[in-house]
Amino acid sequence: MADKPLIPSAAFHIDEIKKLRASKEERRKTYEAGLAEDQQDIDEHLEYLRDNLKAGDTTGDRITDHVLTHWGGDPEREEWYRAADARLKGHGGQLVLTFATQLVAEGPFIRHMEHPGAKHIMAPPRPAKKLVTHYQLAVLTGEELVLTDASPRLPTKQYIVWSVKEGNSSPPTVVNSLIPNEMLPLPAKPVSGARPPQFSHLLVDIDDVDEDVPVDNPLFVGDEEVGELFKKNGWPESFWIQCLNKLGRYDLVAPDHQTA
Repeated sequence: MADKPLIPSAAFHIDEIKKLRASKEERRKTYEAGLAEDQQDIDEHLEYLRDNLKAGDTTGDRITDHVLTHWGGDPEREEWYRAADARLKGHGGQLVLTFATQLVAEGPFIRHMEHPGAKHIMAPPRPAKKLVTHYQLAVLTGEELVLTDASPRLPTKQYIVWSVKEGNSSPPTVVNSLIPNEMLPLPAKPVSGARPPQFSHLLVDIDDVDEDVPVDNPLFVGDEEVGELFKKNGWPESFWIQCLNKLGRYDLVAPDHQTA
């Protein structure tokens, strides 16, 4: 009768696994070292490119130049800047509105103190958060982004601001809310598909005071778009007229409703 083939022992398999894991770790280190070296080369080229652009060289595209100079190349950022810039075309002299949303905690924060020997510790109630939306409204004085700083601005001379808190049914107001001699910042890149959910029922960590909530469209350009947003939000016509008067858009206000 033929001899049965020998089956490797458990010790053999354990030894092989150790060898393979060691080999895998070495491969990982070699791969990561290669990535780090490539990134170093990229950073060096970007630094030379930035120096060239600051010295007056150009790629032939003002937005590409801006992103490379200030952000070292960022395709998603460049895409957002380019899209926003394109939306301004043909809307000089018209309204532009931006907004951002935050979760803001309500009520005092009480830090919980644990006592030695206590078997059951009950944390104090934590404040719920309310969704607060901050709006900024202005009149465009040009039709392209202003790229003089790292963060682009919209071509405006002044803007008005107001905030709306979740659950507050009172109409907003812009009395004493004019920000003079300031260009409106371009909002952060939108997040596709994002929707501000209802957060008022959630409890939050004690140290987590405010939290930005991503939105999918933080920029409204043109009288028509902005006007539709006012209607969608259910704001009264008196508030619309108040905003127009504040910004000097008397061409959209009936003479008997105009105020200086």
